[in-house]
Amino acid sequence: MPDLYTPSEPTRLNPQWVDLLRNRLHAERPQFGDMLLERFIHRVFADNLVVESYFQPKLAHMAHPHLANPTGGKVVQLIPMQEAQRAARSAQRMDLLRPYERTFAYAAALVRPCGLFYCAHPFVQKSEGSTQVDTHRARQLMACLLEDAVRDLSRQHHGKGQAMAAVLGLGSMQGDPEQIARIASAVELSQLRLTDLWVPAQGWADPRTSLS
Repeated sequence: MPDLYTPSEPTRLNPQWVDLLRNRLHAERPQFGDMLLERFIHRVFADNLVVESYFQPKLAHMAHPHLANPTGGKVVQLIPMQEAQRAARSAQRMDLLRPYERTFAYAAALVRPCGLFYCAHPFVQKSEGSTQVDTHRARQLMACLLEDAVRDLSRQHHGKGQAMAAVLGLGSMQGDPEQIARIASAVELSQLRLTDLWVPAQGWADPRTSLS
């Protein structure tokens, strides 16, 4: 097997390992009956650094409210992809959605945290000279990372592309405003847990500092 990390940049995985993770990512997620959404998801995860970001472990306190474990002093390792899938399932199951909106909500919720995870990747933090993860920067990065995939979806199906842009907050609301509002609400509600876990809040120190 190849080395895990690239010799020239120790914070980046060897591309061959990234390919294995990409294959795992697509194997573990639900396969959509909608080929346009499949194409959209594959387009998003064609970026190696996005794939790495979804598998870059995150340390969190077991006592964090969203982990609900009484062993407060311990630290747990979170895998972004697993947490994104949890969020996507949560969005998909929300009662406010119509049955035919659930797959779309899952796809949107799965890629919605890409900017958050990207911010937390060591290579990005090194490049930007900051270890802080904040929601404003995460949203900016999400817009950049999803731009091409959303544009491609719009070329294939204008309505779905515009709906995805609106749901993710990347474009003006077009189409059925009530449908967009339902899906967008489900997606955003599903992300609250992720934001709380990835963005430091007052009273929750970075667990890495408690290990030193």
